[in-house]
Order: sequence, then structure tokens, then C-alpha cells
Amino acid sequence: MKIGDRYTRGKPLGVGGMGQIWEGTDDRLNRKVAIKIIRPGLPDRSAARRRFYREARILARLRHPGIPALYDFGAHDDELFIVMELVPAAVSLRDLIAERGDDLLPISWAVLIGAQFCAALAAAHNAGLIHRDLTPSNIVLTLDGAVKILDFGVATALDPAEFSAITHPGEAPGSAHYIA
Repeated sequence: MKIGDRYTRGKPLGVGGMGQIWEGTDDRLNRKVAIKIIRPGLPDRSAARRRFYREARILARLRHPGIPALYDFGAHDDELFIVMELVPAAVSLRDLIAERGDDLLPISWAVLIGAQFCAALAAAHNAGLIHRDLTPSNIVLTLDGAVKILDFGVATALDPAEFSAITHPGEAPGSAHYIA
């Protein structure tokens, strides 16, 4: 299936609270990409569209190897899409912990993962952004040992004047077990 005038949607990679992620191909540049589209059937479509647009603007501000790069943002058949760097053969921190069961991560792994995670998070904070949904599912490790932070869908600016509020009083975006 074509997305926009230059992307071919491939296999599904995952589903989040607001979007679906697909592997895709940028037909113009002949490279693999990740394509995020708004998940069908969301009850408040207009809020989802506003969050999606904000996520694209947030990703556009971030330049760090620990955060997937934004390549494109647009609309196709009245549906918004975000095209970003495809994170190759990644395993989430959640899955890595689950695989190990009661066996703790070696300290050397924890230090390497933690250092890269903190550097990427610092880059987001230095850009004036707060992720608001840092869970083990949103932290992935590639086969070459790189750590990436995913899903800036509910991120916001440290300065509330930068982005209009989408979260209403009493709402808590993100994953309840990880709100601090």
C-alpha cells in the first residue's frame, strides 16, 4: 500500500496507544523507514491528530543517535503519517528483562544501556522536551548495542507556551506504572 507519493507500507512492527508502526520503503531514496499512522477507531480523532502533529514537531527538534530521526510528515487520504528512521532488529528493554526472568542484567550491560539512555534523554531535555511515557517498552536495543528511546507521542515542552495543551486537567498521559 502506498503512503503519500513516495512510501510503500510493508509489514506491521507494532501498535501503540495512538498509532500503528509499519516497516516501509522510501521509494524515492530506496531506503527502509518506519511509518507511523494514527490507529483507526480512536474515540477522539481530533485530539489524536493534534498529538500526532505535535509528535512530528517534537521529533523535528531532536538530533541524537539515541532518538530515531524524523524524515517526513504528511497526510494521505486524510490520514496523517510520520516517517522516521527504522530502528534495525531492536529488542525492547521490557522483552530483554522478561527473557532473563529472575536473572539480573550484568552490571556492564546496565551501565552501557543506562549511559546511552541518559544521553538521549538529556538531549530531549536540552531541546526543552519531556517524554512523559518512558517505559521499558519504549527503550530499545539494537543488535549493535545502540539504545534508542521511542514513542514521543505524549511528549510535551518544558515551556507550556510552546505547544497548546492537549492533555486536559485530571488526565495523566503515558503509562500509569511509570508516572513519577
